[in-house]
Order: sequence, then structure tokens, then C-alpha cells
Amino acid sequence: MFIRTVEDLTGTKGEVKTNKWSSCRLLHQEDGMGVTLTDAILETGMDQIFWYQNHLESVYCLEGSGTLEDLATGKTYPIKPGTLYALDKHDRHRLKVTSRMRVICAFVPPLVGGEIHDAQGSYPMLQRLEEVRELENIATRMSSAFNEGDAAKLAWLYEPDAVLMPPNEPMVHGREAIRLWFERVLKRISNVEITPIGSYVCGQFAYLVGRFISHAQIPSANGSVNTTAPVNGKFILTLRRIDDDWKIQYDIWNLDTQLQ
Repeated sequence: MFIRTVEDLTGTKGEVKTNKWSSCRLLHQEDGMGVTLTDAILETGMDQIFWYQNHLESVYCLEGSGTLEDLATGKTYPIKPGTLYALDKHDRHRLKVTSRMRVICAFVPPLVGGEIHDAQGSYPMLQRLEEVRELENIATRMSSAFNEGDAAKLAWLYEPDAVLMPPNEPMVHGREAIRLWFERVLKRISNVEITPIGSYVCGQFAYLVGRFISHAQIPSANGSVNTTAPVNGKFILTLRRIDDDWKIQYDIWNLDTQLQ
């Protein structure tokens, strides 16, 4: 737990001021809460277009008044104390302040600190790009370890109490058991290529979704002869940041076609 006041933000990256608005950002990405919470003042006469393409924002009005225009539909809404608006579709909008407003805003994913709107009315997403690269690196490391036949290197990607959930098998609990499972499986797997297709970070937790292609030795009907066949599928990893590195908590996958 931690306590923070508006006064604590004076002179820090949490205090952001322009001639149209000022914001006290009480939470940032580094706080690990998965959201940025701000206490903002919007000056009378402010007339500005916003388009948060990289964030979801919700705004609750405490003081003052204004109007909100949805630029996709042209519809306008009065904003007054007790009004919440939520930009759940990254809505491009125009906010006009008729009397000085005080609002509480929440941003997901959280801000890094010091962001100012760009020409389109968005906050940049440099931190998000860095996080995507970090998560995609997990997939790269997994592919390399598979193709090197290194069960220990694969197991190190998992946290000590991780759970592996292979298709049509019991769950495998713990890093050492996961290493032993991979030692058995790696004898039959080759040419593994893992491709991420989506990810999201919320504080110290994240998920990574993707596809994989590989080749596996498939026993014949009588079990005496092995043939090699393509084995493709998809996966979901949930991860947790531990000591500045992402570790896999849960790993579940299934195959595109049933093995014969």
C-alpha cells in the first residue's frame, strides 16, 4: 500500500500544465496498478478535439460544465457535476468548457508520465511498444529453446509455481515438473516457430496470444514406426513481471487439427 497527495506531485512528472488544462496524475505505469488516475482542471473556454487511439479514458465531472460532441455521430451531450463519460471505443470527440471544470480521469493502459497530446489529440504509446517487444521476445526465446532442444532454457521462462496445461493431458505444476515434461516432448518436436498475434499489459501482469507451427514425430497405429507431420496450433500465456523480467504463470494451447 502507498499514500500519495496532490502536493506530493509538485515539480514531478505527475504535475502537467498547459494554458488550457492542468493535470495531477496520481498513478503511473510504474506503480503497477494498471491504470492512471488524474485530478484535472479544464479552463473556461477550452475547446479541444481529443482522440485517444492508444488508451481508453473515462471522465467524471466534479465541478463546472461543458459539452461533449461525438465526432463520429455529431451528437452532443451536456457535462455537469455527477456526469461520467467513458470513451470505450477510442471515440474521437470534442470537449467545450463553458465554466471551469474539475474532473477525475482514468486511463488504461496507464501513462508513463509527462505525456502531452499530439496533433490528433492522442497520447503517445512508446511504453506500450516497449512492452510489446518484451512480450514478443518471450516467444522468440521459446522458439529458440525448442529448436535447441533445451528443456532447462524453456523451463527458466516459467515462474517457479507456473502451470502448464497441455491438450489431453493433466496439468503440470511447477518449474521442475515443466522441465521434465519438456525433456520428454522435445525428443519428438522440431522446427518450431512461435508467432505472437496479440498482447496486453496491466501493471505487473500480461497475456500473450499467438500461433505456432512445428513438426512432430507421430507414432503409427501399431506404435512401431514414427512419421513426421506438421503440428500447428494456438496458445495463450499469462505472465507476471518478476525482477524486471516476464515469467510465464499459465501456458495453455491446443491444436488446429487432431493428431492421427
